[in-house]
Amino acid sequence: MDHFSAFGVFYPVRQGVLFALSIAAIFIADRRYHGAFALLAIAAEIYWIVSQFEVLE
Repeated sequence: MDHFSAFGVFYPVRQGVLFALSIAAIFIADRRYHGAFALLAIAAEIYWIVSQFEVLE
């Protein structure tokens, strides 16, 4: 549990949202949805990496 606590509050929220959107993507065939989902996932990953590892400071 300490391992996941070290990632902060944003981590479980991000994982939950990405999981829910992934499940929705199974049933949604719209290419725009999949493109927007991919952009959101990449943006969330970049934000998390920068906030966790302080790459740009």
